Amino acid sequence: LPKNRVKIVGGNITIESLRRSDFGFYQCVATNEVATIITATQLVVEGTQPHAPYNLTGTATEFSVTLSWLPGYSGGPDYKQDYTIWYREAGVSEWSTIPVTPSGSTQVTINRLAPGTTYEFQVIGKNALGDGMMSQIITVRTLDILDYSNIVLPTDSSGAPILPPIFRPKGPKPGIPRNLTVTENNNGFLISWMPPLERANLIQHYVIKYRTDGPWKILNKGQIRPEETNYLVKNLVGGRTYYFRILAYSANSYESSEEVKFSVPARVKHKAITAGVVGGILFFIVAIILSVCAVKICNKRKRRKQEKAYNMVACRITDSRNGGNADSQVPLKNF
Repeated sequence: LPKNRVKIVGGNITIESLRRSDFGFYQCVATNEVATIITATQLVVEGTQPHAPYNLTGTATEFSVTLSWLPGYSGGPDYKQDYTIWYREAGVSEWSTIPVTPSGSTQVTINRLAPGTTYEFQVIGKNALGDGMMSQIITVRTLDILDYSNIVLPTDSSGAPILPPIFRPKGPKPGIPRNLTVTENNNGFLISWMPPLERANLIQHYVIKYRTDGPWKILNKGQIRPEETNYLVKNLVGGRTYYFRILAYSANSYESSEEVKFSVPARVKHKAITAGVVGGILFFIVAIILSVCAVKICNKRKRRKQEKAYNMVACRITDSRNGGNADSQVPLKNF
């Protein structure tokens, strides 16, 4: 906590200007040479928007995904919490939303999904004060249809079948890229993966996508050939957490790997700062050397001009004393 919001008087600690982020468990540790005693307490900040739901999980059928989660702190005993599901197909920028019914429920089934497709899901809570924080994003892939002659459709509460959307097969999909990893080396960060075990021959190119706190973005500048299984990136920000996935594209469709989380060490940022400082010092030294050289060259040229002028005067004085031309440009003074 910032020191300007905390006051310690005797055995009491006072936190001023409470915020939603102050919610949590706090420990008091007393220690000496003999023993260490720890006591903990929970700080509950009431009258705030809900905290993020957690432990979001999903199970899939061919046309639906059933989600369940644990509720975050609702904001206080006087606040009722409702939920909204955000979902989209992996690789698509636009989100769709569905309010969860009945009110307060922590489980919902999303119907009318396409078979054999990877979707992203997250849930947000809301109370009378407004929207809370988003849960972590999870990815769930609907099942492939193996037998079109024996399709079992989901049903609603009355038992009526829920018809799936009319879809046109996009063509055969490649298999799922495997073992996506991110490792640091001397040149940057190497993103590696293995080709699918199935239908790898359909792959025409790969695309790497990443995100931090925002939407997914394409990382690679050009298409990655199907025989390539690694990609070097140099400009990851130190101390930041990234999420990566690799998409294998066929002629008319694609398949996505599982999402991989990678936390960039904070020392990477320190390396960049150190390199900048060293570069600045070297530039300053080079500038000083060039300035000294320029001054020396100017002084040398100035001395040459002075010596040349002195030699011309001395030469004319000598010629005059030896009976030279009396109309010399440098007149002689009489003493």
